[in-house]
Amino acid sequence: REAELRQLRKTNMEYEERNAALQKHVESMRSAVERLEGDVQQERSRNGLLQQHLDTLRSALTHSFSTVPLP
Repeated sequence: REAELRQLRKTNMEYEERNAALQKHVESMRSAVERLEGDVQQERSRNGLLQQHLDTLRSALTHSFSTVPLP
């Protein structure tokens, strides 16, 4: 009976150690996800600005070439 109780305590301690390690890993992954979500938002914003710039350039080129006579 005493040996069984010691074994159960040992097993319980091992599970608690594994759970603690997994909890640290989960927290690390959550932090990484939050950082990546911030990065994605910044890239979306940057892409929007680049798209606006591209649209402006296209409009300027179209306007400039509209005065060029075609052969």
